[in-house]
Amino acid sequence: LQSAQCRFRRPVVYPDTLRISSRVESIEADRFTLGHEMTSQSRGEVVALGSGVIVAYDYAAARKTTLPPEWVDRLEASR
Repeated sequence: LQSAQCRFRRPVVYPDTLRISSRVESIEADRFTLGHEMTSQSRGEVVALGSGVIVAYDYAAARKTTLPPEWVDRLEASR
């Protein structure tokens, strides 16, 4: 995980239940970005929006690398 961000739009009060959805927003050679949306079940409103950038990393070589082709195929299929 290279970076994560969240923008809180509305307060949530216990015992609310949140529905969280994620989607692939972009795919690059060595990374992809996921967008997230959190919705309050009791209010029926979006309470937070977020994103995360995931970078492919080769731990043996201690450096980033390109996304494996099978990852790209699965990410593309989930769009």
